[in-house]
Amino acid sequence: MHEKFNSLELNSKFQKVKLDELEKSTISRLGLSEKDIDEMLSGKCFAEGSYAMVFDVPNNKDMVAKVWKNPKNDYHRADYENVALRLLRLKKMKEAPSISSYIESPHIIFEKKVEGSPIEQIDNSTIKELAKVLSKIHSIKLNSYGKPLSERKKGTKYDCFKDGIDRLRQDLLSSDFSEDIFSFIEKIINKIENKAKNNKNAFNDKYFTLIHFDLNHNNILKNDDGRLVIVDWEQASAGDNAMDLAKMFLKLDFDEPQKKQFLNQYKEELKEKDNFLQDRLKIYEPLVIVNSLLWRSQILKSHEMNANISKYDEDFYQRVRLGYNDDLKKINDLFSNNIK
Repeated sequence: MHEKFNSLELNSKFQKVKLDELEKSTISRLGLSEKDIDEMLSGKCFAEGSYAMVFDVPNNKDMVAKVWKNPKNDYHRADYENVALRLLRLKKMKEAPSISSYIESPHIIFEKKVEGSPIEQIDNSTIKELAKVLSKIHSIKLNSYGKPLSERKKGTKYDCFKDGIDRLRQDLLSSDFSEDIFSFIEKIINKIENKAKNNKNAFNDKYFTLIHFDLNHNNILKNDDGRLVIVDWEQASAGDNAMDLAKMFLKLDFDEPQKKQFLNQYKEELKEKDNFLQDRLKIYEPLVIVNSLLWRSQILKSHEMNANISKYDEDFYQRVRLGYNDDLKKINDLFSNNIK
């Protein structure tokens, strides 16, 4: 449920890579040298996100290299994506990019290039295909929750939910909201937690799944043969599928008929029944808005402290400002009349 934000500080050029012998051997198997890597990083990327850039790989038109802008702060994102893609490859999932190699010290992931475009229209056909793709991914069973590496914990879905609530409270304490907004959000978090406590049987399951947690338009591609492929797994973790769906509904701005259509197809495709999915969704849907609001607040706070930013990052901050206002309106519409 939680995402930490680090400043998007980036040197004008990536530092010259320094590889150990194992890493040299790894890129050699890809037909590359250290010089190739340096030249690639000094060239122009063909795609850029908030935290990472994607480059064509020299002499290999079927492969791309994903590189994090600020590896000192964001190395964990590369680690998470590496683990998620390896798990998906192990499960023979064609709904995500196929990973070729990961060079850990400079945090570069080499992936098979996905030829496709981000989804634009959320029509009935897209909803149906998206439900099929996510039900397949969410049918992966994991026996602990948390980030893919050292943070995994045993417990129930309620333990996972409670940990998320506790982290949101910590973020709220470090926020710079006005007193009235702070109090309003605090009451919302308390209300959501009480609702989960009163419906604990919906959270008794001890199995989790791989969740993406950033299913927006740009991260869902339709490839050349019409299949949907999920990219950008840097926020991946083991968690509750209901939380993944709740954030997707928020990011894609699903209305109620679209949610109903999606869930009908999704539940039909799941390998095992999830009788309490919609109970947990009702709890997570407002919670992911709070999470988004706190994250956006953290970003805007860092923006005020960062005088030297690129044009791309200024556009990013502008989108965050608009999203912040939208999140605040959504949460106000949901709770303004029933917060005591």
